[in-house]
Amino acid sequence: MKRLHYFAYGIPAVILGVIILAAATGQLPARSISWTYTSATSSVIGNIGSFFKNVVTPQDVTVIVFGKPGDAYNGGDLTDTLMVVHFNPSTHMVHLISIPRDLWVADAHNQQFKINEAYERNEVPLVEDRVQKMTGLSVNGYVVVDLALIKNIVDYLGGVDVVLSAPAVDWVSGYTMSAGPQHLSGDDAIWLIRNRYSPEGDFFREENQQQIVSDIFKKFKALSAEQKIDFVRTFVFSNGLLAHANLNITQLAPYVFETKLSAIALKNIVLNFDTKLVTTAQIPLQGPTSTIYESALIPSAGFEKYDAIKAYVQKEIGNSQ
Repeated sequence: MKRLHYFAYGIPAVILGVIILAAATGQLPARSISWTYTSATSSVIGNIGSFFKNVVTPQDVTVIVFGKPGDAYNGGDLTDTLMVVHFNPSTHMVHLISIPRDLWVADAHNQQFKINEAYERNEVPLVEDRVQKMTGLSVNGYVVVDLALIKNIVDYLGGVDVVLSAPAVDWVSGYTMSAGPQHLSGDDAIWLIRNRYSPEGDFFREENQQQIVSDIFKKFKALSAEQKIDFVRTFVFSNGLLAHANLNITQLAPYVFETKLSAIALKNIVLNFDTKLVTTAQIPLQGPTSTIYESALIPSAGFEKYDAIKAYVQKEIGNSQ
């Protein structure tokens, strides 16, 4: 079965896929050299959608998003954002599930590390395995998100709107973003995506990241057809994203072409301390001269025991169907 491999430097893959291919509604054209939007385009796309609908059964799609800072930052390949995007075509529901970056894992050689190091260590299959164990969802692929394009996307859309549950503070500069409604520029969004200095730590950051993704999608849906075309041309094809896909296109085609973009809804799931599913652990590591301790997260049920987390995620997904 043919697979395309792509590293998306912007927004989660299923959302990106819907943006690229949500043409059955006439909101976007099929990929063409001229990028001319005409009524004929909608007719052609409708025929394509009908073809795939008849020959392939639509299925749920689950994609892992690795969010890394990029070359301009220290630790540029550490994926401090790990988000699972699950799309159910029958309900038009997208679930955004944040995986804690400090989750402690072990690979096949019993090397232990935080899950945010897995991409840098070329351990993507490990992450796919843990995501499946934590969510009960079959993983269909992954994408890599870079901060630079997120900034450009936010600015292109005229900023994004979030509601902070608590103030966000930069302990170095002292800069504070107040609790409550905030309108963010691209630079503001990147600052907030990276900020974790709050009593909730990374969970606060994950909550804010999901809000930013949700508002990006909301603002994209509000664009005119011509603006959507320009968006896709600027942030997808001009960056060569489709040349590096890691999604099974035969799974996407049946419902992407038949899905109304306006009908898609998003739900956020964060595995924070309130769920009582994860806990902090001090992991003993042998240093050069003595034992040192690494602060990390493990399931409350015990190291690498994910059944309770899976039950919680499955319940949250079921409640929104």
